[in-house]
Amino acid sequence: MTTTIAYTLAGLIGAGIVFIGARFIVAPRIATVGYGVQPDLGQRSAGAYLSVKGVRDIASGLFVFILMAAGATHLLGWVILAATIIPLADATIVLGNG
Repeated sequence: MTTTIAYTLAGLIGAGIVFIGARFIVAPRIATVGYGVQPDLGQRSAGAYLSVKGVRDIASGLFVFILMAAGATHLLGWVILAATIIPLADATIVLGNG
């Protein structure tokens, strides 16, 4: 029972991260508002930054699914724990830069 709940939560986390990443690629203007950073989307560098962020997020979500498919429950837990550094650091950087 506990494993089922943990897998469901991990799957939701993975799907959420993939969704966030896809949004940065498909709808960058909406994604940047939600992220808290609104770059000038007319600049090529802004588009590159958002695409890189999107791909990074999609890959992070796929790591969760790969570990789930491999049945690596213990490793999956450690990876998700370590991955919490990403949103915490993102929030600290965004808040620290107004």
